[in-house]
Amino acid sequence: MTNHLGRPGNGAWHLTVRFALYGALFGCCFPLIVTLLDVIWIQQIPLVLVNVLAVQRAQPLHWIIDTAPFVLAAAGGLLGDRQERAVQSGLDYRLLDDNSFDVILVNRVRSELVHTNTLKLVYCSPLVERLTGYTPDEFGALSVPARKCGVDQRDGRQRTPQRSAEGSED
Repeated sequence: MTNHLGRPGNGAWHLTVRFALYGALFGCCFPLIVTLLDVIWIQQIPLVLVNVLAVQRAQPLHWIIDTAPFVLAAAGGLLGDRQERAVQSGLDYRLLDDNSFDVILVNRVRSELVHTNTLKLVYCSPLVERLTGYTPDEFGALSVPARKCGVDQRDGRQRTPQRSAEGSED
């Protein structure tokens, strides 16, 4: 069974489990390294299983460090879930594009940007090129008033942002 990316697995659980496993494996490095350093360098005792277990029992700090695989596995699982949601969000936009006859714009609004009359364009559907002549990237670079279609707020005239064709007079 493949997910929507064509990879084996079933979507969110696949990435979540994979990232959690990466986090747990990376987290296992911390207790191993710290225990080895404590046994060999700090305690200066032979590296045998009995000494490793004795150092683990004697130092409460090792108990805290031993939780690193669990903490990093949980963090990795959360990151995997977020990654899958981000991918799915992009697919939702594509689904809208395939079934829509309107231009879809997604803007990110920040309070400090609202007063300067500029918005960060997060997503612009490819249909904007057919309607305005601007590619989605070019349309995103336009100022907010230039993006508006219909009545211009400054002079009340009807206008549509159209790119002039090459070689034609305006």
